[in-house]
Amino acid sequence: RTVEVVPAAIPDTFVELESKAAIVSGFANRFHLDVNDGVFVPAVSWPCGEGQWEELEAAAKNKRLPQLEILLYEVHLMVADPGRMGELFARAGASCVVAHIEAFEDAEAARHALLAWRAAGAREAGITRRSGMGTQADQRASADPLISLRHLPCSVIAQANLPLHDPLSLPVGNLDSRAEPDNSDALAPGV
Repeated sequence: RTVEVVPAAIPDTFVELESKAAIVSGFANRFHLDVNDGVFVPAVSWPCGEGQWEELEAAAKNKRLPQLEILLYEVHLMVADPGRMGELFARAGASCVVAHIEAFEDAEAARHALLAWRAAGAREAGITRRSGMGTQADQRASADPLISLRHLPCSVIAQANLPLHDPLSLPVGNLDSRAEPDNSDALAPGV
């Protein structure tokens, strides 16, 4: 069995992201990007600093995350409002976008974001929860049978293209293929 180590970064600027992506692309094909907004978590990283939102919008417009021809981006949003940001990262070329259930108003808002990220181009879209969080996250997740966390570790990806009536069969994310997302089964009949 092979174990893959995925390099990660929390860049302060787009220039730093470009630099780290250039280094990582020399030895890996996946890159985990943590995004912090200073609200959901105390630290601030790109694109949440002053004047940086426009850089993400430009990247989304031109589908140009650094080294995108080599790297598959996994973006972990530790932000208070992940909806639009996740969509922009997907449009910029991120293969996987994950946010925390606590950042959403309710399970329906989380479900809507997952589907929007997939429609914007992410091959995988997921929900996780903060370590040590208990009842509040569990209540939000269990309020809707379409999203079930069942104390899953952060590495488990809830894919939005799964049949929505079967939330317990959540696979670990697989980014081996660079194929375009197939959103044809994103919504189960009657949902």
